[in-house]
Amino acid sequence: MVCFLKLPDFYTINTPVGKYNPDFGMVLKRRKIRDKTSSEYYFVIETKGTNDINDRKALTENEIYRIKCAMKHFDALGIESKVNYIASVKEFETFKSKI
Repeated sequence: MVCFLKLPDFYTINTPVGKYNPDFGMVLKRRKIRDKTSSEYYFVIETKGTNDINDRKALTENEIYRIKCAMKHFDALGIESKVNYIASVKEFETFKSKI
């Protein structure tokens, strides 16, 4: 891992139900042993008390809507090969399984 950080308050995504501020950013770098080439992977991570984005017991309607808007935001940027948005993540094991 190169960097793991709490995203600053000014990093927001406008949604119809208000501004949304994802939780964390992460940069991973992987290096191949044989040819010594490396690749960087960028993640924006939203942590919640559930791994299910549609869990209405753990997430409010606004939280679900903001997360879905963020997914569309990153898709619309056309940078999915550069930035991966992962939500909702309850624990590190879930994050590892998604990447």
